[in-house]
Amino acid sequence: MIKLPHYDGRIAVYGLGRSGRAVAQALMVADNDVVVWDDLPEARAQALADGFVLQNPIEDTSAIKRLILSPGIALTHPEPHPVVAAVRANNIPVEGDIDLLADAISGQVHKVIAITGTNGKSTCTALITHILRHAGLPATMGGNIGVPVVDLDVSSETLLVLELSSYQIDLLHRLHPDI
Repeated sequence: MIKLPHYDGRIAVYGLGRSGRAVAQALMVADNDVVVWDDLPEARAQALADGFVLQNPIEDTSAIKRLILSPGIALTHPEPHPVVAAVRANNIPVEGDIDLLADAISGQVHKVIAITGTNGKSTCTALITHILRHAGLPATMGGNIGVPVVDLDVSSETLLVLELSSYQIDLLHRLHPDI
């Protein structure tokens, strides 16, 4: 797991699929003030059983300083999800897991290779990672493929190969890939 920084203020994680749960856990490990929510009652029940604090940011944004939105939750189309509208109405930034990764790896990763597109992202990501590893280089892949980005193991020598979905790119503010 990458080491996320400690951020000021409460962070809401909305969407508790694989990446959302990983993000919430990584933020808690970094001693951040984290609340979580999901539209599905069973996801909320599991999060509560796992020790997370539940708070629906649609109902109360007063203490929230940033929202980490899971990929696939509507940011803009066909219309913003109600949570996006609620936090934007209060000038709260909406971010994704890739920006948290960018914060954590700043100055720590040798190169970042980002792959996107309509078709072939996973194949291309896996192939590039395989070629780099076969050449003896320390390559790690993640993003929209395989391991959630906050669960990646990286070092200063790592070549990080990321598959980025359009949903992840929509939330991207701070990652500046080399390739």
